[in-house]
Amino acid sequence: MQMDMPCTPGCYCPLGMARDNEGQCIPPTHCPCSYSGRKYEQGSKINIGCNTCTCVEGAWKCTTEKCQSSCHIYGDGQIQTFDGLSYSYDGFCQYVLAEGGTLVLEDGKFMFTKDAGNTNCTDKEPFTVHTVGLYLIIRYIHGITLIWDKNTRVSIIMDSDWNKQICGLCGNHNGNLQDEFTTRLGSLAAGPVEFGNSWKTIPMCSDKAAESFPCDANAYCKDWAVRKCEIIRDHHFKECHNKVSLLGYMWWGVGICIPATKQMMLHDSGDVSTVM
Repeated sequence: MQMDMPCTPGCYCPLGMARDNEGQCIPPTHCPCSYSGRKYEQGSKINIGCNTCTCVEGAWKCTTEKCQSSCHIYGDGQIQTFDGLSYSYDGFCQYVLAEGGTLVLEDGKFMFTKDAGNTNCTDKEPFTVHTVGLYLIIRYIHGITLIWDKNTRVSIIMDSDWNKQICGLCGNHNGNLQDEFTTRLGSLAAGPVEFGNSWKTIPMCSDKAAESFPCDANAYCKDWAVRKCEIIRDHHFKECHNKVSLLGYMWWGVGICIPATKQMMLHDSGDVSTVM
């Protein structure tokens, strides 16, 4: 008899009862729920993103709030898009990360210049700036937050109002990974190189010819990077292993073998570019 069956009615239990995954016969209204390999009793609540899910008679009933999304850029062109796709593109130019004024981040400082084409004149700055530890946090009034470590890491967080309104190296923010590599001209690129080249802002810059990875160019660092990142497989993080995929974090960590100084640029309507 299989002991890992879901809570279902059947010949194991009296009429009107259901068998749970421990072989016990219980009322269907008492059926537990499961998530990431863990059992939750009736009435239990868990948070998934910005939504709360409640176990109701063996099924999850979740709120439907629209959540923020984020794009992350690390080291030598390691990028995770708003829709969660991770890829590597280490170009030689300045690129749009997420499509106005311009916010330039360089050498631990920032400079804002207004877009000459913007006719909405106002004396009020469209953002606020805070420093928290090593990080510079810039919050825009239109639901955009940029977090920069003043070196090689940038995160862009956008409210759900921006869904399907974004394009650039951070993807199109539409929840569909199949069209994530949509180029500036609207076509679907075959891979990261064609996609990245299409988002350069200076036409005179050379296109990148082939995909490259930091550890390939700096092989002497790869063993060190792998060894350092292996800690996330350790028993200390065991409780997280069935909730968070290790592959993405291993990819990020090993990919940042040789951090390179980058210049970041954010446009005031949600436009972000980076010089690689």
